[in-house]
Amino acid sequence: MSKTSPDHYKFGKVEVIEITQHLDFLRGNAVKYLCRAGKKNGESALDDLMKAQYYINKAVEKETCRVALEKAFVSDHTVESKVGRSFPEVRNP
Repeated sequence: MSKTSPDHYKFGKVEVIEITQHLDFLRGNAVKYLCRAGKKNGESALDDLMKAQYYINKAVEKETCRVALEKAFVSDHTVESKVGRSFPEVRNP
């Protein structure tokens, strides 16, 4: 074990950072806490699972907002294409 490669950040022979570096912040932290659950001194498995759950919940919120915004944009865009003009209307002087 070392400061830069502690045992609680390994999942089998793989360092968790090798996986999480390819994920966004929220998903990476969820994976990190799931992989280390019960391995770090002074932290219970339940503590780490609750931390992972926090990051998963935040990722779900973020994705829910993204989908809602995407649907709103697509709806607005569809309305504009049916009307044949962009909103707000710009008039020539």
